[in-house]
Amino acid sequence: MSSSSSDGNYELPDGTVVTLESERFRCPEGMFKPSLIDKNVPGIHEMLYNSIMKCDADQRQALFGNIVLTGSTTSLPGFEQRFSAEIAHLAPSTMKVKVMALPSRDDLAWNGGSKLASEPTFRKMLITRKDYEEFGPSLIN
Repeated sequence: MSSSSSDGNYELPDGTVVTLESERFRCPEGMFKPSLIDKNVPGIHEMLYNSIMKCDADQRQALFGNIVLTGSTTSLPGFEQRFSAEIAHLAPSTMKVKVMALPSRDDLAWNGGSKLASEPTFRKMLITRKDYEEFGPSLIN
């Protein structure tokens, strides 16, 4: 699917052009306002704020000042700016908020998993099908 412009017209592989309007923004907006997708939970920025505020007061500045966005969803246009604005609005005025988004963030989970799998100790962490069938879900918990 290729975008012809920022107006929401997209050409499908068969040549059909579809126009998407507000639905282009519903999924990402649901991360900030989960009620839009029928979820009764805080937005992603509120979850982070709540987590930081549960930490020791002397650690909060370091946490607010070192927020790192990861995952391909954070690469959506405007996500970094929106997240930065939302978390800065919630943070105490005495806190300096810094949100970082690495260019390689789409691949960070894959890279981390790859590095973990290449460690010699990884084999000790594996759960085989045989083990799972013998011990069930309690093996994971």
